[in-house]
Amino acid sequence: MPLSILHSDQDEIWVSLSEARAHWYELLRLVNEENRRVLLMRHARPLAVLLPVEELEALVERIADLEDQISVYEYRQAREAGSDEPIPWEKLKADLGLM
Repeated sequence: MPLSILHSDQDEIWVSLSEARAHWYELLRLVNEENRRVLLMRHARPLAVLLPVEELEALVERIADLEDQISVYEYRQAREAGSDEPIPWEKLKADLGLM
């Protein structure tokens, strides 16, 4: 039985959980070989997503970059507000995710 797709565009497809169970390896092939995201739906609501590992790694890296930018912004705001209180080394390492 062919895969029944609820929605499809260039980057992603939506399938029901029952379709995902029946066509698991085909969905993994779409993710791995065609770099498509697969949204798993239950009762017309998104439940989970399958995505290429490279896309996940890029998202994690982007989040880390944004967190760094926020930390720098907050530091500059505190300095401009006249806060000369030093930041403890351990807190700085924790804020930057270095621990």
